[in-house]
Amino acid sequence: MASVGQTARLLSLTREWYEFTGGAHPNHGTSAMLWDRTLNRRMAFDGLFTSGAAGSAAALRKSYCAALDKERLERRGPEDAAAGDFAGDPFYQCPKFAQLAIIPEGKAGRPFATMTIHADPYVAGPYVEGDYDISLPVTSALVAALKPQFRASFAPAER
Repeated sequence: MASVGQTARLLSLTREWYEFTGGAHPNHGTSAMLWDRTLNRRMAFDGLFTSGAAGSAAALRKSYCAALDKERLERRGPEDAAAGDFAGDPFYQCPKFAQLAIIPEGKAGRPFATMTIHADPYVAGPYVEGDYDISLPVTSALVAALKPQFRASFAPAER
């Protein structure tokens, strides 16, 4: 586990793993963990928000999906987008947040200023495209969606 930020209340950690069990290529992944330092226990990302999963989705999903589509276009090229209808193909859909590692990041002792949303291979695209890391700035709308006790742990980038 590696620390990617901490505040007086929260510690943000990531873990990367790698394995090869035979086949065409090895596999790897990333997971995120939030630790509530006041309660001395792990907490779910959705637990930060007044509306739980709906709050986290409302605060991040639209920006994340747009940034992911832009990154996919850069990796795949405009020919791919013009190739046809991809309805139902998971590599052209926006993944569910449950499939992603959502990682609050910041300098130690300072509020989190960035939310990195990590998709492992096969989540947002085929293995050959690798991982997708989309970094979004913390916004005032995101902070407003948080439970009051967690708001001091996040700082909008537009300050």
